[in-house]
Amino acid sequence: DKGRTEEGSAETLVANLQREVDELRGGLQRKVAEYQNYRRQLEKRRQDDRRLIRKDILSQVLPVVDNFQAALDAAPSGTDEGNFLQGVQMIHQLLMKFLADNDVAPIATEGAMFDPELHDAVFMEKSGDHVPNAVVSEMLKGYRMGDLILRHAKVTVAAAASEEAAKDGAPSDDDEDQE
Repeated sequence: DKGRTEEGSAETLVANLQREVDELRGGLQRKVAEYQNYRRQLEKRRQDDRRLIRKDILSQVLPVVDNFQAALDAAPSGTDEGNFLQGVQMIHQLLMKFLADNDVAPIATEGAMFDPELHDAVFMEKSGDHVPNAVVSEMLKGYRMGDLILRHAKVTVAAAASEEAAKDGAPSDDDEDQE
């Protein structure tokens, strides 16, 4: 009898120890998984922080690009100004390459329909040549970095040329006053 009792106690002890080992192993596996999730979340936060820092820096470069573009657009044509114009063009090309290397691209406006996520409507213009809510012209180029908008494009948007068209869902003069 005594041998059987000791054998039963040993089996019970082994079973209890095995159960404890299994619980500890499961707890350890959960902790390892939690740690891995924490590391992934931390890395994602770091990447998001880097993107926002890049966005801030690149947004500060855009006025420089605008001024170079304005200088190019306004440069007089002539032989004396040729070197000036060539120099400004080279600097502009370097800035545009810098932006492209940092995943910055202009926002398309030509032929586009107005999109408040991308465009900032500065003026409404009655137009028979454009469908209502089409971008008529761009006053200031907008830029995006991947899916982040660095700056909305400042645009003029077509309004319906007649009252009948305005009733069909096109913006009215009252909409322009709200801008």
